[in-house]
Amino acid sequence: MDCEFDCDDRWMDYLDDNVVPLSDNPEGNVDNDNFPAVENPVKESECEVASAAQSASIDQPASQELIDDNSNYTLTQSTSEQYTEAITSSSQTTVNPSPSKRGRKAKAKAEPAISDEFFGVYCLISKSERPCYKNRCYIGFTVDPNRRIRQHNGGKQAGGAAKTDNRGPWDMVCIIHGFPNLTSGLRFEWAWQNPDKSRRLKLLKLRKAPKETQFAFRLRIVAHMLRSEPWKRLALTFRWLIPEKQLPFPAGLEMPEQMETTSGLVEKTKTLVTEIFKAEDRTCSICKQYVQKDTELIVCLGAPECFGKFHITCLAKLFVQEANEFVEFLMPIAGRCPRCFRKCKWGDLIRAQRKILAALDVTSPTEDYSVEY
Repeated sequence: MDCEFDCDDRWMDYLDDNVVPLSDNPEGNVDNDNFPAVENPVKESECEVASAAQSASIDQPASQELIDDNSNYTLTQSTSEQYTEAITSSSQTTVNPSPSKRGRKAKAKAEPAISDEFFGVYCLISKSERPCYKNRCYIGFTVDPNRRIRQHNGGKQAGGAAKTDNRGPWDMVCIIHGFPNLTSGLRFEWAWQNPDKSRRLKLLKLRKAPKETQFAFRLRIVAHMLRSEPWKRLALTFRWLIPEKQLPFPAGLEMPEQMETTSGLVEKTKTLVTEIFKAEDRTCSICKQYVQKDTELIVCLGAPECFGKFHITCLAKLFVQEANEFVEFLMPIAGRCPRCFRKCKWGDLIRAQRKILAALDVTSPTEDYSVEY
């Protein structure tokens, strides 16, 4: 028979005097009216601790246990003391924080990192079994190509474009990335989609040849674009996402030397704030004046020992003068750092400057910015 005892001195005294032997009460009936009222009954959790203490006391010596003598039950004073000690020790138990809470605290103290910007214009090829859609091309813009191809293949309800819905599955064959900002990438996308309307391309009167595939035609268009203003002065990267479908660039339309060709999937990267810029000294290495505004600051990240700081206008003038382009252009293509003499692409310096601006925003105590940890 399971018994629950309230751990109160009045209960102990009552039980010592009024426990009825089973031999005198064979049916086990209990008269509830004989039990005294308790003004402040103990908490339910304390009763559970007391029951646990009672179970643990079975293996103790006879002076500390319930003695069974011909079905006569006697509750000793030492057992009452044991209950009291068990309740006292349970009330002093310290609950350790769960591992998940410790993990959240550790995560909150992690060093802030900034997601590296990505602006890309891609080309899709349809693998549809329907002849009217097979090998059709689609040009689009994205900041996350891995997510975007899943959306296109998932249909319009998954976030894909209406022109690709129910016309796939699609392969993302290539992507051009490295644009300095969102607007530059969107303008490149529109011109690639509409070569007959773009004022940079419409004079070329590009038309698809009779035996030319749609993708080969799109590749010929983008090859002309990469050799036209203003894109030919950008430090872009042409990436083949599916190397098996790689085609050579048309003869005479090779990419400018500051651009790169590579292959493989795009991986999202992050940069720790402490690895971007240390602003102890902001004196321009060219004009020797202090750089007042954050937007005017540009830093050479070519060598760890360099970290030369410059006004963006000072470095741009130096680069275009070295290339003898000062009369025609304000924005250079590349140049050598006046401190470490390493050749730097202007597009890479601009992307580094945008990281610096993001890092300064994150570390500013007066603003509330969203940072990834």
